[in-house]
Amino acid sequence: MPFRYILVLLALCLCGSVEAQNLFSVRGSVSDLTGAGISGATVRLVTPPGDVVSTSQTDAKGDFTLTSVRGGAYSLVVPAYSGFSAGRLQLRVSGNIKTDLENRCPLWDYRHLFQPLPEELREDTAFLDRVHAYLPGWEMPVIAPSDYATGYGFISDYAAEIFRLLRRRNYQTHLVARVRFPAGMSQRAHDAIQKTGAGLLKLVYPHRTPDDVEPDELRFCLDLAVEMR
Repeated sequence: MPFRYILVLLALCLCGSVEAQNLFSVRGSVSDLTGAGISGATVRLVTPPGDVVSTSQTDAKGDFTLTSVRGGAYSLVVPAYSGFSAGRLQLRVSGNIKTDLENRCPLWDYRHLFQPLPEELREDTAFLDRVHAYLPGWEMPVIAPSDYATGYGFISDYAAEIFRLLRRRNYQTHLVARVRFPAGMSQRAHDAIQKTGAGLLKLVYPHRTPDDVEPDELRFCLDLAVEMR
């Protein structure tokens, strides 16, 4: 009988929670090619030499959690199970950026914003040049109870449908029609700023067209796009 294949999907954040100093949890799910969760599958976190550091089993929905994981490079392995072939992927677990909370900035010993990344990424200039936008989390305001909405709002399903439909609309045309980039700018920088600016226009000013978008609205989105680039 031919093997069916396993898909291993990690949660959006590999280091989902800090359990103790330098210990983390890795959450994810195991599914087949149709997206259906596979229950009862064994999931192992293995070091490059082959040592198993954490083991879990998927629940009824195919979800799993690996606990007490230290930072480093690993293979996530799901052995062949119930007619499914084995699944494997490479991952690196990294912690949070060490931050000076009082001054809301990284500690002084970071040479640049990418210093906390694994060395393989930190020294890969071709990769870094493809990063369109960098949003420093320490510059984001802390959410307080006073920030909670008190009136009516869209339920998440309705808002998600709005965002899904907006994906069909191209807002880069707004910038192409109204913005001239410097001649000496690299193509990657040009593409990054244009795409980020267009995305911000779509979120903040979705009602605008290339003909009626205001200069101040364009400048607001482009200033953010340039700073994040």
